[in-house]
Amino acid sequence: MPNSILVGSGKGGVGKTTVTINLGMALTLMGRDVVIVDVDIPTPNVGFHLDIPSDAVTLNDVVRGKASLEQAVFLYANRLKVIPSGIFIDSLEGFDPDAYRNVMKQINKKFDVILFDCAPGLGNEVVNTFKGGEMMVVVTTPELPSVADTAKSVQIARDLGVDVKGIVVNRSGHFKAEMKDAQVSSTINDLPILGKIPEDPTVPTSIAEGVPVVFGHPLSPAARAYKRLAYRLLGKKYVERLSLADKINLFLKNY
Repeated sequence: MPNSILVGSGKGGVGKTTVTINLGMALTLMGRDVVIVDVDIPTPNVGFHLDIPSDAVTLNDVVRGKASLEQAVFLYANRLKVIPSGIFIDSLEGFDPDAYRNVMKQINKKFDVILFDCAPGLGNEVVNTFKGGEMMVVVTTPELPSVADTAKSVQIARDLGVDVKGIVVNRSGHFKAEMKDAQVSSTINDLPILGKIPEDPTVPTSIAEGVPVVFGHPLSPAARAYKRLAYRLLGKKYVERLSLADKINLFLKNY
């Protein structure tokens, strides 16, 4: 598994941040030292999803020289490291692209596994982040507009020399006229589908709770799908490991 992974999408609203957070937590629970960096500078969402305080030190503060990289690392649930971005308009003032790229280089050298939650589409923030990542996965829903926009982003990423590994299909089973896996893959440059996250009511519940679904609802279908994705990225076969409490809960749900 490479040091850094860019998580991108062709458009907003496909659940890219949800995928990034849950993948990060799944890798953390597997014993990896993970940091999630919110590089969706115009519209950051990681802080909202994890209920990070609005006055926390952010990536914007580091880029502007107002804080060190260490000060911007937020530890979620004593497990997952997160570097959020500023949610207020004034956090964009004095944002220098060269300083931003330098901070990206620092991050790549400092941490074991880095997940960059990129802005959707093809903005400058995304392009600058592409240059810092070793590998990219793209998130899409199985509907044509989302898949078509994702294909465009993949082509731009490849033109920049990024190694795009594959696709995460999110909210599978939600849409009435979903594209089949083969159609999604062929439309997005014949990339493989690395994982499919099913439509699952525990996901919006977890977002409202400010808790990743793999952490708050570990037996849910979505949580298991995220863990399968994490295992695949590590090149390992997925094996369900349940605690005694989890086994009892699963038994009670089934009978």
